[in-house]
Amino acid sequence: MNLKNIIPKRIGNVICEVVDEADDKIRVIFTHTNRVRSSILLPSKVNNEKLFAAGLSIFAAEGSNKFRVDGRAKEVEVVNSNPAIINTFIKFLEMLGFPKSKLRARIELTISQEENTSDKMNKCIKFWSDITGIAINQFNKPIVKRSNTRRRKSEFGSLIVLFFSAPLWRLFNHWSRQLDTILT
Repeated sequence: MNLKNIIPKRIGNVICEVVDEADDKIRVIFTHTNRVRSSILLPSKVNNEKLFAAGLSIFAAEGSNKFRVDGRAKEVEVVNSNPAIINTFIKFLEMLGFPKSKLRARIELTISQEENTSDKMNKCIKFWSDITGIAINQFNKPIVKRSNTRRRKSEFGSLIVLFFSAPLWRLFNHWSRQLDTILT
């Protein structure tokens, strides 16, 4: 799949321009109405269309799709408790040129009143680090909720995968709204 063919000319009031780079890469330049520019570097072609479709579908279903209060785009963010879904999204990011070393992660966990928060969090961080290959030092402070009930959705909580790139978020958000046309 040639990514140049699915980069829009505009996203809202932001103009998108594609520039060819060396080594089969393209640079997508976003020019905002206030003339502020931002850009991202992507491969010009994606060979694994199934992974592209899966990653984009995961973002569409489980990803961040809202602006922050200040009106600027958020970071790319996906939340899920299923390791297969999380790892597929990470592979999708890697395929687009964004390595694990640039990702951040955060655990969201509900624990009972009597559980030791510190021990539980250390086990969860180790679990998710082992499963995803994201280094422990790339984990942000966890989100812990206490509950009086013993019911828990997942023993190791949900993992939030974060990549701080407003341009990539803008492109993913656009593509996720155009899934039916992109994937045909």
